[in-house]
Amino acid sequence: MGSDPDSKASNAEPSDVDGTDASAAAAREAAAAPFRVQRGSAPTLLGRLDHMMTEHPWYPRVMPFIAYILLLTIIGFIAERVPQTYAFLYPLQCIIVVAMLWRYRKLIPELTIRFHWLAIPVGVFVFIAWVWVGMVIDEWSQMKHMGLFEFTRHLWNWSFSPAATQGVTTATGEAFSFVDYASRSQSVFIRMGLAEGNALAWTAFILRLLGMSLVVPLFEELFIRSAILRSMNDRRNTMLGFAQVLSDFPLIGERIMDSRLGQEAEKHPPMFEREFHRVPLGQLTIFGVFMSTLIFTISHAPRDYAGCIICGIAYCLLLRATRHKGLGPVCWAHGITNALLWCYTLHTNDWRFL
Repeated sequence: MGSDPDSKASNAEPSDVDGTDASAAAAREAAAAPFRVQRGSAPTLLGRLDHMMTEHPWYPRVMPFIAYILLLTIIGFIAERVPQTYAFLYPLQCIIVVAMLWRYRKLIPELTIRFHWLAIPVGVFVFIAWVWVGMVIDEWSQMKHMGLFEFTRHLWNWSFSPAATQGVTTATGEAFSFVDYASRSQSVFIRMGLAEGNALAWTAFILRLLGMSLVVPLFEELFIRSAILRSMNDRRNTMLGFAQVLSDFPLIGERIMDSRLGQEAEKHPPMFEREFHRVPLGQLTIFGVFMSTLIFTISHAPRDYAGCIICGIAYCLLLRATRHKGLGPVCWAHGITNALLWCYTLHTNDWRFL
């Protein structure tokens, strides 16, 4: 993760061209060997986790994402009741995820920190699209009243000076504002006393910047633009993969295996694993971009869906253009987008996108 060698093996899975290549399989086995549980030894809990991470290429790429989401839910529940705890729990959440990425870095060689200049314009473009499209969706009823041109003019002026829309009224004669005051009142940072200059609140707010711009892009891109984009590159093989996974579920498993799709799935090796090793990093298909963007989208709030679609397509295209550098440029672009969203929140006092 932290290294930056120029060798092909460090920038993408060794299976860049052919998952059946003997050298690629040997390289994967060599990376996994330190985490194998030695026969005859009593494995610890960490030892079992290490061994599990080597069993499927998805595990080291999905588990950091799952850990972050689970911890986010727990922290949200606690911070809702005691806001001050966020300043201590959020850094712990990020440390746990970074520790996982670092420990299993040899299993995820495509996760690099290599930079490409395209990350800057893509990151800025996604930020602008995310905010503007989100604004249009949130304020659709007012936009219809004003008209697209007038609404866009006010949005443009407000983007540079939030006071520029003073005097503008809605269809009901009320003062118009692009700021979502409901999101402001619900923000954990506001409830901690950020507006009053509370030191702990500002510490938590700055830690949030570091987490969302440095940590979140790493595990999200590893999951979405590596595991999902590669494993779900082909429509038919993806259907077979889902049939294999769902066949182990109670109630529906037997029905799936009795279907024609389930019977065909039984004839194949685990499809998601095979596809991941077969498809090189950055190889795009319409279906692969659709699936990776879909999963990225449903992990966000409905307000952000349109922005997620633009973001998913833009990041996939960036990955295609910079695939020789691994996931690094996409992580940089993602980090730039998130950092700009943080700055936008600070500048406008609108908390809906944070």
